[in-house]
Amino acid sequence: MVVEFGVDGKKATGRISRLGKAGVFGYSVGEDILRLEADSYGDWVGQLQWRGLGGSPRWDPIRFVATSTQLNATMTTDNCYKRMPRSN
Repeated sequence: MVVEFGVDGKKATGRISRLGKAGVFGYSVGEDILRLEADSYGDWVGQLQWRGLGGSPRWDPIRFVATSTQLNATMTTDNCYKRMPRSN
């Protein structure tokens, strides 16, 4: 799965741009799966839409730290979002 982010001030939305194997879980291209806000420490805090094998969605808490080379989820229920490389 590839997620593209749109940023508007202190708010960001992550949308699926390439599905990959995530279609097995019921995700679709164009679906918003991250809702984030920048906090006073410069981290991005919000919710991740997560689906298990049953396909039922739930919104879990997530915290990201962004650097010039990666987006790292420092608090998440899903290890897939740790140390995600940034593309240009």
